[in-house]
Amino acid sequence: MGMMKKIFEISPLRLSILCGMLSAALSCSSALPFTKFIFFLPFVFLGYLWLTPILIVSFIHGSKYGLIAGGIVIGIEILLAGPGAASLTFGAALFPALYLAHLSRYNLASPLSLRLGESFSRVCFVYLCLMIVSITFIFDIDSIKLTANTLLTALAPQEAARISQSFAELFPGIMILSILLSLTVNTLVTLKILEKASPELYPPPQIEDFQIPSYWDIIFLIGLLLILTKYEMFAFIGKNVLLLSCVPLYLYGLRIIGSWLNQLENWWLWFVFAIVLSLVLVWPAMLIVLLGLLEPVLKIRNRFR
Repeated sequence: MGMMKKIFEISPLRLSILCGMLSAALSCSSALPFTKFIFFLPFVFLGYLWLTPILIVSFIHGSKYGLIAGGIVIGIEILLAGPGAASLTFGAALFPALYLAHLSRYNLASPLSLRLGESFSRVCFVYLCLMIVSITFIFDIDSIKLTANTLLTALAPQEAARISQSFAELFPGIMILSILLSLTVNTLVTLKILEKASPELYPPPQIEDFQIPSYWDIIFLIGLLLILTKYEMFAFIGKNVLLLSCVPLYLYGLRIIGSWLNQLENWWLWFVFAIVLSLVLVWPAMLIVLLGLLEPVLKIRNRFR
């Protein structure tokens, strides 16, 4: 505990440099050549958490210092992989992390607070708009499907023939979904570290902090209506809009389940079990999304409390 508190004593610039170097080391760890899977797996997991140091300095000192830390990672990636890969890393991972940290830290200093759920919802909405604009004006649907099938064949050649059609139709949404999943994991790890370091400054988030705006119900219905149209482009956009709208609705549904389980003694164990079950099986995840979808209208949380 005492060691972790020392991060608050480091100057902002020095901490941002240290976090930037640590993030760069973590991002490169999964590329280390290990012949045995037992050694490779831990480094893959550590590489998945490369955004955590950047989020830590962003939550403590602001997103501008997070940008310094992220700039170190981008600079090293330019040297190792080229500007193209660095640009993809910035747009796909670093930008949403800094934007979320900016909104959440703004939340800490403002009476008009933005809770974590609202901040995450804004990040989702930005990527939703970027996806729609890209599909409509920049990329061709056939080229997107061709890229998706090529990637699927390279990653899972045995399953390519069976799931190629569904994967190609949802390829933009799946890519953004992976970005949001990585951001969610790194944010939760960051909040846990800050809570351990200083529970007075960074208390654990409450169930209410994960509430999302009700406009995602409307976005869900719009995606459903687009799927029902006879135009290929509208249906393609609708399927991906529907997939992305399920992400905040899923988190909102988890908030409802968490509020129900909160009355139990070891409620967090049941909560983790519910999350794992929903990630392994399809129908629990669909049930959680349905809870988040119907909550603004039916007030299910209050009815079954």
